[in-house]
Amino acid sequence: GAVGGFATELATVAGPIGIVIAAVGALSMAVQGLVSEALEKFGELNKTIAKTGDLTDEQVVRMSAKVGMLSEVFGEENDEIVKAAQQMSKGFGISFEKALKQVEKGFKNGANASGEFLDSIKEYSALAKDAGMTAEQYAKLLEAQAAEGVFSDKLADSMKEANIKLREFKKGTKEALEKTLGKEFADSIAKGVKDGTISTIDAMTSISQKAQEVGLDNQQLSELTTNVFGTMAEDIGTSKILEIYASYGDKTRELTGSAKKAQQAMEAQMQATERLNVSQARLAQTVAPLQQELNTFFMELKTGSIDTLNAFLETYGEDIVKVFKDIMKFAGEVLSIYGEAYGEMFDGIKDIGNEIVAIFEGLGGTGDGVLSL
Repeated sequence: GAVGGFATELATVAGPIGIVIAAVGALSMAVQGLVSEALEKFGELNKTIAKTGDLTDEQVVRMSAKVGMLSEVFGEENDEIVKAAQQMSKGFGISFEKALKQVEKGFKNGANASGEFLDSIKEYSALAKDAGMTAEQYAKLLEAQAAEGVFSDKLADSMKEANIKLREFKKGTKEALEKTLGKEFADSIAKGVKDGTISTIDAMTSISQKAQEVGLDNQQLSELTTNVFGTMAEDIGTSKILEIYASYGDKTRELTGSAKKAQQAMEAQMQATERLNVSQARLAQTVAPLQQELNTFFMELKTGSIDTLNAFLETYGEDIVKVFKDIMKFAGEVLSIYGEAYGEMFDGIKDIGNEIVAIFEGLGGTGDGVLSL
């Protein structure tokens, strides 16, 4: 029939040459697109990560992929994530890779609820280290802070104040601890901080836990927290600040229902994004030294494809026009059979066909076919 006729003609005309042209062109464009995307996402990031330490190429790839994943999933800039991990690394004396893992945990566990997580790491890592915290403890403290709805620099300021007050152990701090928690407890805190057997962060935790055990009234809570944590204690809330310091180290979020499903979906997104990023970062790492050569290669490949297409059209252009005119003839025959019911549809087909014919005629075909439209 008519369908089989023009299908056979099209296959004969296009044949292997057309398939090769299409395949080479499509492959060239696809490969070039993949390379360009990988270099755009990870070309500069790989260089930045490489400067953070004595790293192997594979370590650079993994860490670039993780930074990119955190940026994509949580909407933060690559540079800000890198800077935060660098400050944590410097502040706590750990590797960039270990710091980045703590940053990732913080994001995953909701520490960035206020959008201040990275700023807190950059500004207060050294302070947290001075108070005796590890990077992991500090990340957990920031998670607890976000969970309790304490934002801005209030908690950091309270830690800074407590760090000073507990080391100096002046009259106000000494008397407040003795009056609320007992002289024996106050003396043990003073001695431990002074001889270094208790860090100031451990002292803050012990004081907070003891205060919760004793059960203080509002006046006692105010006196204790103000003389240990400073004026920020009132802004945060006397009970809330004790809760944060008492349990930040062992508190984990127990999610249920829709919140649990949302968390699982987010973690799945993180994993899938990181897997893709690893492949792209590795590709960028591989082709970066060859970028100029690759650009030249793709340009020559594109030129060759166009030249081949031109030669193909010069040889087969008239036959291709004939095939499309046969298609128009077929459309006309169907239209005459089925009438107005399908008229609009076949008018559309004819319009498309006429456009194609016009294109090929412009490329050199004569337009002589079996049907005058």
